This record gives sequence, structure tokens and C-alpha cells, in this order.
Amino acid sequence: IGPRDGPNQTLMRDFTLMNDTGVAAATLPPGHVEGFADSFFNFFRAVYADVDAGGRQECSTWATFEDGHYEMRFCDAVVRSARENRWVQLDEIGDYDMKLVLLTAPFVYSDLRDVATWAVAHGFSAFEIACWPASSGEARRYAGTSHIDVAGLTAMQGDEIKGGLGENGIEISGLGYYPNPLHVDADHREEVIVHLKKVITAAGTMGIPIVNTFVGGDRALNIDENWARAVDIFTPIVAHAQASGVRLCFENCTMIFSYDDWPGG
Repeated sequence: IGPRDGPNQTLMRDFTLMNDTGVAAATLPPGHVEGFADSFFNFFRAVYADVDAGGRQECSTWATFEDGHYEMRFCDAVVRSARENRWVQLDEIGDYDMKLVLLTAPFVYSDLRDVATWAVAHGFSAFEIACWPASSGEARRYAGTSHIDVAGLTAMQGDEIKGGLGENGIEISGLGYYPNPLHVDADHREEVIVHLKKVITAAGTMGIPIVNTFVGGDRALNIDENWARAVDIFTPIVAHAQASGVRLCFENCTMIFSYDDWPGG
């Protein structure tokens, strides 16, 4: 910072330098990344405040399903505008049949049909099914949940899974596997990429159009360097998805970090 009436200064991140509104929204000690983690803390704080109050309050700012529906229409209008090189009005974009989808990853030890019974009773109508590599032995963290063993999955097995869930009123919106395909360790990177391709193949076999995943990153590289690696690493993965009739969707992590912070540096 170069003030007119003094020498240049370098200031560390410090929420105490913010105004009252900024201080109220800050959650991490000085020196930490500002904004990204705070958004989650403040979201949960706002929701819990409304739960404690017995309902949504007039001062509530957290997004509703109506807000999400509007954002989806808005984004589609932006994409169409760029594709057709013209202004697109929101009323040109139709409404969407939105569903409340449950990622099955937290239900590590539950059978998929049991999860379906619970989900329907709580208002869910679709699953994103966790498809980490199947294994046994010591307890696995939720991110290792394998509700479908995609290795060698046949069309008949896929139909049985879809049929069983359908009997419970659950459809499958996508398969989910969130590894780090840009991991610094080449052996680990190859292992997760091989499995990601198996998940894509399984989705194609089952007639499921979407696989949800993560780009990942090498913490020793900044964002631009990671992006260059991602282009090389994901080009054959995307080609495999296209050949399988599957679209890839990526976890919506904004990755807004400086060149000094993980995962940017």
C-alpha cells in the first residue's frame, strides 16, 4: 500500500482492519485466507439462527431453492448469449424441474436401499451415488464410500441397482467420485484417474448421463500452473467421457486463493 503521506507498507490479512460489517463476518484469525471459509461459517450461522427462531426471518440472506432456480436460468442465459452472440432475455429460458438430490457418501455402512428408504421419508427424490473404490478392512472415512462397485459393472447389475432404487421412488442423477487427479505423486495420480475412468464407464453402462468429480491440484504449483497441468491430464478423461456418452460435472469450489496459499501455491 502506498499512502500519499507516508512510506509504502505491506499489510498482512487482518480482519481487525475491516469495518464493523467485515469484522462481524470474519471467522479466522489474522493471516488466514479471507472470504472463502467465512462464506461457509456465515451460511451455517444464518441457517442455525433461523432454526432457532422457528423459521426464516426477514433479515435472512442465505439463498433459497428459488434463488438457485433463478441462478440456473441466469447461467443458461449467459451460456446461450455467448454461444449465439446476442442478448438473451431470462424469459427465453424455461423453468426447470428441480429435485432435491442426496449424495450418498455419508452413509458409509448403510445399504443403498436402506438409504433410499430414509431419503424418501425426508423429501429426497434422487441420488448422487458415491463410487469410491470398493475395499474392506479398517473403517473408511465418508469420502471413501462405495455404494456401487464400478469395477467390471455389467448392464444387468446396473439395471438391478436402478430398478431397486426406482421401487423406492429414487432416480439416479449422477455418480460421484472426488479424488485429486492433479496429485503430486504420479502413482497416486494414475490410481485415481484409472478409477475415475471406471466410474465414467459405469455411468455409460447404466445410462446415467453425469459423473460428478473434482479437478484437484498440486499444492506446490500456483493456479495457472495447475490449470496447464489440468488441460493435459483431463483431455483424455474428457475424451473417454464423450465416448461413453457421459458429461463431467465439477465440484463448484471457486478456488479463490493467492499464489501463497494452498491450493494456489
